[in-house]
Amino acid sequence: MCSCGVTLKRWFCIFMLISIALIISGLFFIIYGALNYEDETEDLRYQKADRVGAVIDAGGSATRLSLYNMNEKTKKFRLLGGKVFECEGKGIDHYNEDTYEELRNQLTNCLSQPFQNRLIEDRDVIPLYFGATGGMRLLRLQNKTLYNQTMGVIKDVLEKSSFKIANIKVLEGSEEAVKSWDAVNFMKAAANRKGIVELGSTSLQFIFEPDQSQVTPSTENVIEIKTTEGTKLLYRTSYLCFGVTEAERRVNAFLLNSTSLNESQPIDNPCYFSGYNKNITVDKIYGSACVSGDYARNELGSSFNAPPVNATTFLFRGTSDENACASLFEKVYRVNPTGPGFNDVSQPPVNGNFYGLSTLFYVARYMKLSSDAGLEQFRAKRDEICAKKWSELTLDKYTARRCFDSSYSYWLLTKGFNFPENSDQIKFIQKNEDNVNIIWSLGWIKEVQDDLYKRKGLPYRFRIITRRPNFMILLAIGVIFLIIGVVLLACSIKSKRSGREPVHTAEMY
Repeated sequence: MCSCGVTLKRWFCIFMLISIALIISGLFFIIYGALNYEDETEDLRYQKADRVGAVIDAGGSATRLSLYNMNEKTKKFRLLGGKVFECEGKGIDHYNEDTYEELRNQLTNCLSQPFQNRLIEDRDVIPLYFGATGGMRLLRLQNKTLYNQTMGVIKDVLEKSSFKIANIKVLEGSEEAVKSWDAVNFMKAAANRKGIVELGSTSLQFIFEPDQSQVTPSTENVIEIKTTEGTKLLYRTSYLCFGVTEAERRVNAFLLNSTSLNESQPIDNPCYFSGYNKNITVDKIYGSACVSGDYARNELGSSFNAPPVNATTFLFRGTSDENACASLFEKVYRVNPTGPGFNDVSQPPVNGNFYGLSTLFYVARYMKLSSDAGLEQFRAKRDEICAKKWSELTLDKYTARRCFDSSYSYWLLTKGFNFPENSDQIKFIQKNEDNVNIIWSLGWIKEVQDDLYKRKGLPYRFRIITRRPNFMILLAIGVIFLIIGVVLLACSIKSKRSGREPVHTAEMY
């Protein structure tokens, strides 16, 4: 088949070159397709890890699904797809019998997205951890029946999903604080560990390593933790109703209860931007256990009742007065008179460096502060921002909150936790060095890393890219070139050994 009788050496060299070129081309198409393949939903360079788990963070203002990948060698965690799935946008504590179907549909769609996008493909084996935080802790106080119904809906939806349900719970505040600390400090040396101040919509978490000489294992809110240097003492606490949404409710309730009401006149709020007007219903203010009832009275020091007027909506008008605003916070919350902390909860002096998370980060970013800006810069920028009139601002979804939130944040840090006004101990950040959001869900997944799903079979990258048409076309071309090249090379070598000239390509077929 491969013989001919003319100029053996010349044709042998030509066919050898053609064969090698085809083989190299085939390999090029295959390798190029694999290395340069890009998925529209993820960076596959992160798919070297072989343990996977999922966490749903059901916060007071939204519910989100995160898929984590752990590299077993480096113990580093990445977000699959580099994104967090938004499941719903108001908090599961805001649903009731009339809207449970909406909640079901949103959660079901959210839980199916990772499989539809092929971020993950193994069904019924990837553990899912569901944790609800401040919003549901508050609902449990306000309406235990509604709380139980909502948790029943959540459990039903999760059990019908393609995940393996590992845990469904409402995190207690101190537990949420510890998981946030673990998100940053799990198995880190002392020099790299940071305290956490996490300001959410409903609650406030505070956790750090105090001076070990000033606390004992029996000190209030102190726990023992294992670190790389041995056992250490950690102070942690959580303040329900100290989140920014609940703080705003309490301030507005105080203003309503201390003002001679004229239903046609707006109520001045010194914590809002000057010129900003906001209509708020009575239910939005007084429907929270943080404002009215036994919890507000016993834990926060004061309960407010709706004023005896016919109006169901009140108009609040911003006046932007920083001193008057700070005095309102002191009237609606109890700061410890003899030391740092609130509500007569003892707290050791702040020690070491901290990360300011959630609202603290968003406020600092809005004010265009660097992550390591000190509190002096924070206050100066706050004063500059709040001095602007509402008509001068560039508006987005959260602009209206920024003067209130920045004033409240500064007051909490300096008057509540007793950070010095010139402190540079707090770094306002959102993500860690691996570009993963620092939230309690990351801490939880680190705690349970040994229970995460370990992938089996072909490498994940290969299984995914072989399903993409562009790669398959390149793979087919590469294989064809390889086959032709190998056949020609074999024929050329056989011809040379037999002393005969290889046939022309056309004659082979």
